[in-house]
Amino acid sequence: SGTTTTTTKSSTTTSTTTTKSSTTTTKTSTTTTTTSASPSATVKKFKLYGVNESCAEFGTYFVGKGFNTFRVAFMVERLTPGSLTSSYDSAYMASLKSTVSYITNKGAYAVLDPHNYLRFNGAVLTDANAFATWWKNLANEFKSNSRVIFDLQNEPYGIDAGVVANFMQTAVNGIRSVGATNLILVEGTAWSGAWSWTSSSGNANAFASFTDPANNFAIGDPNAYSSEGK
Repeated sequence: SGTTTTTTKSSTTTSTTTTKSSTTTTKTSTTTTTTSASPSATVKKFKLYGVNESCAEFGTYFVGKGFNTFRVAFMVERLTPGSLTSSYDSAYMASLKSTVSYITNKGAYAVLDPHNYLRFNGAVLTDANAFATWWKNLANEFKSNSRVIFDLQNEPYGIDAGVVANFMQTAVNGIRSVGATNLILVEGTAWSGAWSWTSSSGNANAFASFTDPANNFAIGDPNAYSSEGK
């Protein structure tokens, strides 16, 4: 039930060779490695390195610089005009798929980011089942591409943490029910900020029992931090 910490430290070796003309010193580095083991969690090496961009044309440049993750923000109302369960706007969906394919064909990851703050046309969402249906439908469109990441909702705010956690859980269950195994990013209330996750937002308690049937999710914190904390 506890956490086991193992620290391994290599020895430091110095060798000096002296000749008439030069002295050469070779020193090994000292490495400290700490690992934490938990019976209910698997720690994986972080592999996603990305940027937020002002427009998509910068993508090729950043792939060349070693970045491999790009957030594709869009409005839910433009993809499914009318309601969460409405049919797709075919032109908008085609454009979204084209953008995602462009990114993933270069070997990078595309993060689908409905940028709505858990709202639709400015109104706070109240139907978690409709939200789950929306995500089930979208997951079906992209689940065959393992380089697509599902960010369930950008920065919910002004909504009780328990309500947001329920929306996230219902959406995750819906996505997994259609066979999608993609990485999922879940977000809490108060803009999903790490600075308040365990304090004023209530997110820590609200998400305490959160589960993912595929065990492939992360907490999303999309904030741009400043001296004020956000």
